[in-house]
Amino acid sequence: MQLTDIDADAQQHRGFAVAFNNRAWAMADAFGAGDDPTALLNAAHAAAAHWNEIGGPVEKNRAVMLLAYSYVLADVGSLAYPYAEASRRFCLEQKTEDWELALVEAIFALAARKVGDEAAARAACSAAKIAFDRIASQGERSIIEPVIRNALRE
Repeated sequence: MQLTDIDADAQQHRGFAVAFNNRAWAMADAFGAGDDPTALLNAAHAAAAHWNEIGGPVEKNRAVMLLAYSYVLADVGSLAYPYAEASRRFCLEQKTEDWELALVEAIFALAARKVGDEAAARAACSAAKIAFDRIASQGERSIIEPVIRNALRE
């Protein structure tokens, strides 16, 4: 069986989307105060661009969530908040899994704080904790726990 150009393009987009997504999350996990966010933002935008070409609604939303978190870490609340709000809306409307809901609520809380909406941040932290406590899988919990802790401690 021979791949068509469209199939090859799709495979390339998927490969780049996964690679940039993984790179951006690894950078986000290691990000510290005073770090230059340029590489993180570039990786997150590259992942989003490739997911927009090949991904379904869930992958596209996860790319938006990653952009929101990347802008939170870059301390650009004016960009973090609309991405976080859009991703949160998708997760609530689609009734996504608890790990995803906990993660998006935590990211939304962090973004809300960046724009000075403390009431929204507190409500999102509460929702993040409730969703996090419902997660049965230790593996899923351990992956998102640093973001949850970050949101709850601020």
